[in-house]
Amino acid sequence: MTKLAVVSVVGALAFCILSSKQLQKNPATAEGNSSASREAISEMTNNERAVWEAAKQKDMVRFASLVGDDARMIFTSGIVTRDEYIRSIADRNITNYSLKNFQVFTPSADTAIVVYDATIAGIFKGNAVSSYTVREASVWVKRSGKWIAVLNQETPMF
Repeated sequence: MTKLAVVSVVGALAFCILSSKQLQKNPATAEGNSSASREAISEMTNNERAVWEAAKQKDMVRFASLVGDDARMIFTSGIVTRDEYIRSIADRNITNYSLKNFQVFTPSADTAIVVYDATIAGIFKGNAVSSYTVREASVWVKRSGKWIAVLNQETPMF
């Protein structure tokens, strides 16, 4: 490995560690101290709940107003775009969900990262899916004064 490659790897690791420490120092939760305002925390958690409710109700007009046309959603089944998700909604039937343990990080004035736990039950492609819990992480950006979700990842919790 060349010296430049070693320096690049060490620099990237240092950045990740320092960024992680900064996020740990400044998490915004509904209960805790925050670098984000209570209004921002409330707005982000309400936006996440609105996306879930739009998906449950199959209200894809509302869903599309909250999720960017360039968004990606990462599931255990793969990565989908917003339009692919909308086209697949007939295969998805969320019968029940709950969201808890929200954390909101604001690395800049126009970017928010929301992390939380979601417990979901429903029907996927005709098969009943019993209740399971995932850790969710979403990235929201402010576009033309409105918060838009651009990335979401679900990680199963075992």
